[in-house]
Amino acid sequence: MNHTRGQTVLEAIVALGIVTTGVVALLVLVSRGVGLGRVVADRYTATYLAAEGIEMVKTLITTNVLRAGFGCTWNGGGAGCNNLSDGDYSVDFKRDEITTPINPLIFDPAAKMYTIDSVQDGVASPFSRVVTIRNDSLEENMTVTARVNWTSHGGDYEVVLEDHFYNWQ
Repeated sequence: MNHTRGQTVLEAIVALGIVTTGVVALLVLVSRGVGLGRVVADRYTATYLAAEGIEMVKTLITTNVLRAGFGCTWNGGGAGCNNLSDGDYSVDFKRDEITTPINPLIFDPAAKMYTIDSVQDGVASPFSRVVTIRNDSLEENMTVTARVNWTSHGGDYEVVLEDHFYNWQ
């Protein structure tokens, strides 16, 4: 009888160990899933921020084209034009221009948008955006590259989008 009782205690300890291992594994999987969900959400936001940077440069090109009668060239030559010369820039719809130096993005909760300007209730975001402009005078085209960098869950991430604009006039 004593032999059977010892065997039951041993079986209970083994069963408890197996159940504990299963519960811990499940908790680790849930934790990693939540962490990866945040990384995916950040990547989604960064992709849109990079696309927004390219769209802002496109808007500046369109403004230059509309000012062609006032001496502007499509890529910004002339007085009163958006100068789109080679370089790395910060862009912001609030400013309607490209600026240096490169500033980190601040989230404006009232407007529900990211900006490079400090706002009263702004929240520092993990994102920074750099828009690089390269002009090729032989082909009369412009390459615009938007890079968004951020740190999340112990890793550094980057999204890079590129577009090409041509002097179509």
